[in-house]
Amino acid sequence: MSNRQLLVSKIENGIVIDHIPAGKAFLVLKLLKQPSDAETLIAQNVESGSLGKKDLIKIEGTYLTSSEIDIIAFVAPNSTLNIIHNWEVKEKRVIKPPEKIKGVFQCPNLLCPTNKEFAAPPTDFKVETGEKIEETKLHCTYCDSTLWYGSILEIIRKNGFQIEGRGLVSEAKIEKVFLEALIKGGALRFPPSPDQPFILKSGRPSPYFVNLGALTDGESLA
Repeated sequence: MSNRQLLVSKIENGIVIDHIPAGKAFLVLKLLKQPSDAETLIAQNVESGSLGKKDLIKIEGTYLTSSEIDIIAFVAPNSTLNIIHNWEVKEKRVIKPPEKIKGVFQCPNLLCPTNKEFAAPPTDFKVETGEKIEETKLHCTYCDSTLWYGSILEIIRKNGFQIEGRGLVSEAKIEKVFLEALIKGGALRFPPSPDQPFILKSGRPSPYFVNLGALTDGESLA
């Protein structure tokens, strides 16, 4: 099968990361920590009108956290993330470095408050970008120390960063977490018996009722 045939093959649900700089696909894939059973397609050195050559990744049945997208931006800036649902592109965005990044990279200053042994706050960096990705640097908001791009890339290559809940989020996991939040928050209700279903405003009977207004705490809304 040719690269052209691989590129046009569609996925039902999942993500497509396109316009990755040539040679960076496996580094991006390493950052994602995809499940071992994830259906993954990688195309390298594919002809591109804008880049000359590009890489591309397709992963079936998985999605990314915002923190993972931020990390990809330091390796493959201006790549394109496509979110696929029911064979169609539901969302498309250009991946760019964030303005701030928290709790991911360690501050290089050992005397920084974020490096305290106990009760240390999460790291918090302002992101400064330039015309080239190599000009990117991070400024610690606590001690104003600078993390240069070479150090950022080295940390990424060695997996020396932290992301809470790191790893691709499957659609099944999203559904499970959402259902648990509904139950915990008392938002999911069932009638006293199957013979007495809830009657919706439309007049249709329903075997359950979801009241999203019951989710009032920060954990549930997140």
